[in-house]
Amino acid sequence: MKLSAVKQISDEYPTITDIDQEMYLISLLQGISILEIEENPHTFMEIVKKIQESHHDNGIFEVTDENENIFLTFADWLISLENTMGIDTARFADGLNLSADAIAKAMSPGAVGKIT
Repeated sequence: MKLSAVKQISDEYPTITDIDQEMYLISLLQGISILEIEENPHTFMEIVKKIQESHHDNGIFEVTDENENIFLTFADWLISLENTMGIDTARFADGLNLSADAIAKAMSPGAVGKIT
């Protein structure tokens, strides 16, 4: 699938998507060639930003042991893109790089500001 097609799908979704939509966009993005990402960094980053914003508002509360690997792998992939292509993607890994356990601990009483 082309990046432009992924962008069109992303644009059809609401600003805050459900976790299945986040995971679908992630799977589509990871199927895009590095060359196409390099040729269209702005489009790529718009989609990544949408995923991250949605995840911060809603998706983070739906991360489970069963699906956390999708988000952890995506966060690592974003960091690797920055390291190999120089595209400023690592900052968008924030929040996507949390395991279900880390989120649960952060949400427990008395844990304000203690994400590990």
